[in-house]
Amino acid sequence: MRSAVRAVLLSKFYGAHWNPRSLLRQILTGKESGRRIRALEGVSFRVEAGRALGVVGQNGSGKTTLLKIVSGAAHPSSGQVEVDGRVGALLDLGAGFHPEFSGRENIRFTGALMGLEPDRVREAEDRIVAFSELEEFIDQPVRTYSAGMYVRLGFAVSTGFHPSVLVIDEALAVGDQPFQKKCTDRILSIKKRGAAIVICSHNLYQVRTLCEEAIWLREGRPRSQGDAVTVVEDYSRFLGQAAAPRDADAGAPGSGPARNCRIEKLRIEDGSGSRCESFRTGETLRLEIVAEFASGFRGRPSLRVAIRRDDGLTIHETRTRSLEELQPLGRGRYRGRVTLREIPLLAGGYRVRAAACSHSEEPETGSWQSIPFSVRSRGRELGAVRMEHRWRGGLQPPESP
Repeated sequence: MRSAVRAVLLSKFYGAHWNPRSLLRQILTGKESGRRIRALEGVSFRVEAGRALGVVGQNGSGKTTLLKIVSGAAHPSSGQVEVDGRVGALLDLGAGFHPEFSGRENIRFTGALMGLEPDRVREAEDRIVAFSELEEFIDQPVRTYSAGMYVRLGFAVSTGFHPSVLVIDEALAVGDQPFQKKCTDRILSIKKRGAAIVICSHNLYQVRTLCEEAIWLREGRPRSQGDAVTVVEDYSRFLGQAAAPRDADAGAPGSGPARNCRIEKLRIEDGSGSRCESFRTGETLRLEIVAEFASGFRGRPSLRVAIRRDDGLTIHETRTRSLEELQPLGRGRYRGRVTLREIPLLAGGYRVRAAACSHSEEPETGSWQSIPFSVRSRGRELGAVRMEHRWRGGLQPPESP
C-alpha cells in the first residue's frame, strides 16, 4: 500500500541563547553557540493512505514539533520526511488566519495558499461555511470570533479542500461535545476516502478509536510505538504510576456534610487479593475502602464507588444502601469491600473513584479520592465494554409459516 507520510530519524534542536550577542555571533559565523534544547530525536514512522497515526505524550514531549514538521510548518535539524499529496493542517486556534480578514476571505486566502484554482475554492466555500455553522458571522473579521468559532472555522478549512494528508493538533479539543463528534465523523469519512491522518490528542479513547497505530513520545524520543491499543495501554500504565500514591490519604475533605468525612484508604486488588494496577478483560477486580466519619458528621455514613474511563465517561457507579454493608472499625471508621467479577471493560485507561458521604447527598458532593488502573484486551474491539456476541455466516433459510 502507498505510504502517504514517511519519516526517517527526525530530530529537531533549538538553540538556547542567553543574550542577543550570542545569537548575532551565530548568525554571522554560522557556528552554534550556547546550549541546544532537544525537542525531537530519532523519530521514524510511516502512515499509509487510508490509515491514521496517533501521537500521545505529556506536555513538552515533542508532539507539536513533530506535527509541525509533517505539515511543513517547521524543518527538522536532521532526518527527512516525505509527504505525498496536499496537506491540511490544524495546529493552533489561529489556523493561519489573518485577523482583519473575514471568515470568507480567509477561506479563499487559504485555498490560494494551497495552490488551488479559484473555481475549486469557490466550489468548496459553501461546504466549508456550512460545516463550521458560522453562516451568520462568516463575513465578519475573524478577530471578533471566539475561541470556539476559531476552531470551528479552522477545522472546516483544514478538511474542506479534500487533503491527502490531514494533520491535527490538540486544538480540536476546544470545541464543544457535539462539534467534537461532528469532527470525528468528518475525520473518519476523510480516512475512508483514502487520506492519511496524523493526530495528536490527550483524549486516549479518541486515539484508540481513530488510529491503527500510535507513537508515545517522552522527552522528544519514542518510548513506545506500534499498534494503537498497545501504545495507549503502555502510556496509560505510565500515567497511572506517575499519579498520586495509591494508599495515600484523601487530602482536603469535601463540602457540606462531607466536611467531616474522608477516604482514609483506597486499594485495588486482583481476584487473589494482591494489589494490582493492570487487568485483562474478564478478570476479577476488588476494592478495599476505609473511610473516617468524624464526630461532627451529620447523616447516615455511606460509601460511593465509580469507574470512569480516561476521557471522563462514567462506566458504572454504585453506593452502599445500609450500614450493614460496611464493617465498623471503631471511632467512626468503616471498611467497605466491593468485588467486580469478570469485568467487561475493554482496553484502555480507567480510574476508580471512591467517596465518603452522607446517604442523602447528591453525586459529586462527597469527599472523593481516585486511583488509576488499566485494562488489556485481545483483539481490536472498541468502546467501553465487551458485549457477548457471536458472528454467523451464510444465509439463513426463511422460517416456515
